[in-house]
Amino acid sequence: MSYPHRIAQWILEVVFPYRCVSCGRYCDREYLCTPCFHGLPIKKQSECIGCKRPTPDGQTCVFCKEENPLDQLLIVSDFNDPVVALVIKRMKYSFISDLIRPLHQLTNRYLTLRARKGNSFLLNDPLLVPVPLHIRRENWRGFNQAAMLADLLANAYQTRVTSALRRTGHRSPQADIQEREKRLENVRGLY
Repeated sequence: MSYPHRIAQWILEVVFPYRCVSCGRYCDREYLCTPCFHGLPIKKQSECIGCKRPTPDGQTCVFCKEENPLDQLLIVSDFNDPVVALVIKRMKYSFISDLIRPLHQLTNRYLTLRARKGNSFLLNDPLLVPVPLHIRRENWRGFNQAAMLADLLANAYQTRVTSALRRTGHRSPQADIQEREKRLENVRGLY
């Protein structure tokens, strides 16, 4: 970084200092401080996408396979954790794309934990498929957080990313819908 850029960066940090989105502490070029980051939970129990019963390695159980075409779903953390929910919502609705970094680091911790147990997702040569946003939503937000995370993971694990899914419609944000059945109906037929 050139000297003028460093001065500009310093001035911006003085005028607009980084503060942890969770506890409000001043941070060094991060929006999530180290203690808050280390407090983020990692999901240790895998479960079926349909019925939420524990399953080995996040596989869809035989009772839910017909309604859920996914073979497996890996869940990194618990969205019910207030800090996890806050980080995701601030990233998406306060337009803080830098919050993708702690989410990427959390995902790395989760995948490392799985690999230590002999469950590396790299064994089957995975293809990362980020869920696309509607063009209006992506233009409004300025980024697609799923694509950003997929790119970071692909670089970290030397795997591939594809844009195989196509968004076919514009619907209400899932964050505005509380009931599970309405959330499922809201995304039906979008891809």
